[in-house]
Amino acid sequence: MNIDFLKNLTNKVEEFKNEVQHLEFKKEQISFQRIESPKYNDIVIICATQDEFNSFKNILDDVLRIDIANDSTLYYKGYIQGLSDKFSVVLPVPSDMGIATAAIVTTKCINQFRPKCVFMVGIAAGIKASTKVGDVIIADTALNYNEVIEIENADQTTRTKYMHNIISISSNLRSRFYMFLNSKDINEVSEHSSLKQLNRKVRFHIGTMVSGGSLIRSKTRIKQLVTDYHNIKGIDMETYGVYKAVYSFDYDNVPDFISIKSVSDFGDNDTHKEIKDSNKRKELALYTATTTLRKFIGSEYFE
Repeated sequence: MNIDFLKNLTNKVEEFKNEVQHLEFKKEQISFQRIESPKYNDIVIICATQDEFNSFKNILDDVLRIDIANDSTLYYKGYIQGLSDKFSVVLPVPSDMGIATAAIVTTKCINQFRPKCVFMVGIAAGIKASTKVGDVIIADTALNYNEVIEIENADQTTRTKYMHNIISISSNLRSRFYMFLNSKDINEVSEHSSLKQLNRKVRFHIGTMVSGGSLIRSKTRIKQLVTDYHNIKGIDMETYGVYKAVYSFDYDNVPDFISIKSVSDFGDNDTHKEIKDSNKRKELALYTATTTLRKFIGSEYFE
């Protein structure tokens, strides 16, 4: 092996090393570009499941993943067209269901992104006496039905009293939703094939969403909740967590917040008369909830 050969080999190694370092530098630049300035965005949308997340992510423009140092939650950012401007939307990837997770993720989103509005969108169980599959529930109030006081009687039996720690949305946002629901903007929400086959339109219900730590499949439990609480429209596992998180913040310009969920079942094991297939019910509910929120953001009543 001669000296010239060794010199050429050494030069090739150095060239390769420089190329690798250059590529690593570009990789670091690309990663850094994905880490956007997190502060001051228009909207944060909280979803509890991957299906809900995908339903809304699919209607955003210019979607980009955001990596934030020392934060285990993954975020996506995109844009949605308003009446005259585009709004920036941050969408955290859901990791778990329940009040606690919803409250934690909402708190992180407010700290990181300082949004003007926090929306929750997805599906929920409806009250069979007043709602149908695909109907949309606008939760102007929320409470946690697991917050109870247990009292021991003289005979050592236990009775419970439900705490009514109700959290309400702002009266201004409630008024704007009333006006929106009486406008022509909502017509598109009923343009789903399942609703056309049933020959009916979506109904919108403004009322209380009760949240708890369990997935209910019991007519007895539903009846109890309806008896104990007034004006219940739906039941889920997250809305109260979102409301509690936003409500607990104490700084100027706390964001507006509201949960918009569509009925996919009634919290029991009865056979559904209108749409028996659970996947079709979920698909319909995701469509009506997502479309309602999209149309509201694009209306004059949001800006």
